[in-house]
Amino acid sequence: MGCKSNIESAPLASDTSRPLQQLQQTHFDRFVVHSLADFKAVDKLIVFKLNVEKLVMPPTDDDDINRSWQQAQAQDIFDIADQFDQLAQFVFAEGKAFEATRTGGDNVLAVQFRLLEYHPTTSKDGSWDNPTNMDKYVSSFGSAKIQAVLAKSSSGELVAVIEDTVNLTLGVAGRSFRYDGAMGSTNSKQNQKAAWRRAFKQWLVNLRSDLTRLKEQV
Repeated sequence: MGCKSNIESAPLASDTSRPLQQLQQTHFDRFVVHSLADFKAVDKLIVFKLNVEKLVMPPTDDDDINRSWQQAQAQDIFDIADQFDQLAQFVFAEGKAFEATRTGGDNVLAVQFRLLEYHPTTSKDGSWDNPTNMDKYVSSFGSAKIQAVLAKSSSGELVAVIEDTVNLTLGVAGRSFRYDGAMGSTNSKQNQKAAWRRAFKQWLVNLRSDLTRLKEQV
């Protein structure tokens, strides 16, 4: 992921001479870095658009769920991904340690999130739900796995790799709640997008938190 002033993506420069090390304190399932020193001078970030090119959706045990998502169009996925791009600028505009930018430099880290897997537990938009179960509440819309690649924007040299899986819900701590306090959310396009938005914000806020801590340690 090399970056120039016009922010063009390029293959990552490999560096086999520097082994990756796992961070022990992180909000993610896996956060490996080459060297903590790579974060010392960083005070700006370029966050690329969410990459969905390698997204896979393994089949479930429910034929209706499978058929509903097989009918999904590319635009359905792009609409979900657009929420990430909007949130990225907002989340890092809130942070004090980093500034969002669109120009590469020695003090700029380039970040690209890749949506790798989605394991749905509900039909797409609720469109295949039994009409008699339209008010049925679900505790989760499935789970999603991402990978984030961090690189020096000036050279494309790999700095870190992140992997994480989250439960797609509308609640907190992995739980969903109705307004009346009971467990669950109705299955609808609006609620599915809201659950994705919550997951995207969680990933971005966690990235900001982890990077801020790393910067303070070096």
